[in-house]
Amino acid sequence: MKAARSDVLIGAHLTLGLARHVLVAAIILRDHDERTSHHRYGGTAHDAWAARLATAPTPHDRASITAAIRHYTAVLGDLLAERGITPRGGPGPLWRLLDAVDSAPRIGCCDTADRRGGG
Repeated sequence: MKAARSDVLIGAHLTLGLARHVLVAAIILRDHDERTSHHRYGGTAHDAWAARLATAPTPHDRASITAAIRHYTAVLGDLLAERGITPRGGPGPLWRLLDAVDSAPRIGCCDTADRRGGG
């Protein structure tokens, strides 16, 4: 995980990508309900999924990145559960990985001189 190696920039980027994928899943389910793939009008009950995602922590450091991943994954689980879909295995393995990242010491350094092998 990028956050575990202190690469907050890429970690935040990938985390926000997860939120985007959850929004796409909500769009697909809305399209299925509406029997259309034309997005001319909004204002449906499905808009609540965007609001739920917006309550996630802003991913700006390792702790907030893993917290946001947990939040987005929980929202996806709720979205799927609303449809009677239960992913095989559930989020347990992901939760354990995030717990390990949260409890691990920082790996790497933010000083570019150290990355080049200098002092």
